[in-house]
Amino acid sequence: MGIYTGLAGFALVVALMVVLYGAWGMIANLGLLLHTILTIGVLGMLGSTLTLPGIAGIILGIGMAVDANILINARIREETEGGAGAMKALDIGFNKAYATIIDSNVTTLSGTILLFMFGTGPVRGFMITMMLGIVISMFTSITIVRLAMREVVVRRKMKKLEIPSLFGGVPHIPKISFMKGRFVAIGMSAFLSVSSVVLFFTPGLNYGIDFVGGIQVEATSKSVLDLPKLREELEGLNLGEVALQEFGQNQSVLIRVQRQPGGEQEQTVALNKIKEGVAQVIPDASFERTEVVGPTISAELARSGFLAVVLAMLAILFYIWWRFEWHFAVGAIAGSAARYHQDDRLFRADWHRLQPDGDRSPFDDDRLFGERQGGGL
Repeated sequence: MGIYTGLAGFALVVALMVVLYGAWGMIANLGLLLHTILTIGVLGMLGSTLTLPGIAGIILGIGMAVDANILINARIREETEGGAGAMKALDIGFNKAYATIIDSNVTTLSGTILLFMFGTGPVRGFMITMMLGIVISMFTSITIVRLAMREVVVRRKMKKLEIPSLFGGVPHIPKISFMKGRFVAIGMSAFLSVSSVVLFFTPGLNYGIDFVGGIQVEATSKSVLDLPKLREELEGLNLGEVALQEFGQNQSVLIRVQRQPGGEQEQTVALNKIKEGVAQVIPDASFERTEVVGPTISAELARSGFLAVVLAMLAILFYIWWRFEWHFAVGAIAGSAARYHQDDRLFRADWHRLQPDGDRSPFDDDRLFGERQGGGL
């Protein structure tokens, strides 16, 4: 399903580029295709096992690469409207977009590096594909796409470089004075910020396995595993949140179940239930590793994650401060922190309100994340 989702996302991006930029969008799409191929190729050279976090990182990398192409095409349109010739509009458009692309990628790269340093398996897998995507997009978007567009201009001896949409001309976006509504925006932001602080304590956060601890079981079979059937069996045990990660040529699985209420005896009972459930689905299963992750380890993971986020924000702050001015940096970080805080609290509060006690939140579902095993991403 993750691969199908990735392909669907790529197809939508390709279609959107064609709609917005017509034939020139196809050149950008060739760059995106090369970007995806190079990313997967490098992951293969590293001997990595592709997991859902890796697929998510590849998709996000495609989104960042297409952002660069959108900036480039928008700059070229501006230069063409200003009366520049084809080659001049191409060169100036790329040069103007270059600084913006560099700033965007450097700030993102600084955050991904810090999260990779402090993160664990699934986070590191996501960050590796993100870092590869950022670096490769710099090559494909700025170098390959530029060479391809220049070749078209030279071969066709174009005097004017126009980039219409698939339906013809591009309408001008009306000018909107956003500052006139600043007091309304500030009031709404203040209300959401105060509400998010209240929601932080009531109903509070719904922590996943990584934060509250849990049981981990690594099982291996001689045949290919039937993951959906195994998931159905384990979820029927009523042990709470269950996460499965396949690895090792689809013959091994890492099972993670949230920590059970009570002491070590309750964890042992739950562990035996998991083994019995696995044996029902995989008769020849052998258990390579079983362990219980306690709250102490989970608290350390939470501290590392919090520290990584804080350091990433500081790195971005200092870079924006160095490139522009200090009040731009403070404003950018404050706005980002407020937005993430509000989104997280409000979505979680809504999920707590809609779901009965004991149901897990989709924002904490570790089925969306893979555990790095044998170099897995």
